[in-house]
Amino acid sequence: MLGDTPYTRTFRLAIDRLGSAEQLAQAIGASVAEIEAWAAGHAHPPLGAFLNAIDVVADRWLPGRPAQF
Repeated sequence: MLGDTPYTRTFRLAIDRLGSAEQLAQAIGASVAEIEAWAAGHAHPPLGAFLNAIDVVADRWLPGRPAQF
């Protein structure tokens, strides 16, 4: 699954919003490797991780919120 998809765009936007893949990984309870794979389209994210990334992009993320996936 390579290319530009709603999943890859969402993860790239979430990374941009928080400043780094490390920050996004910490915020949603995923590994940096997972975040990078999802953003590049090398892996399909779990639905909960994708929804958490949408919350980050939509500026609805609450710090300290537990991961939902």
